[in-house]
Amino acid sequence: RSSVQTAFSISPPIAGSIDYARDYYGVEILDQIVFSPSSSLLPNTKYTVSISTAARDINGIDMKTPHSFSFVTRQ
Repeated sequence: RSSVQTAFSISPPIAGSIDYARDYYGVEILDQIVFSPSSSLLPNTKYTVSISTAARDINGIDMKTPHSFSFVTRQ
């Protein structure tokens, strides 16, 4: 979990927390993360989320390539 927190970034920056996703029964899904912002996202704003190769899997193996995606909020 800590490696993902280190590897995670969002731009423009917004405070929040990262945790594992959970299934219907509340069991952690170890290959999925959820970012929960501490406040509302800005309207009409493009956000870019990046995960660097510093993220490690449950066996301690670093990601081979970084991953990023963007989304735009609306009003």
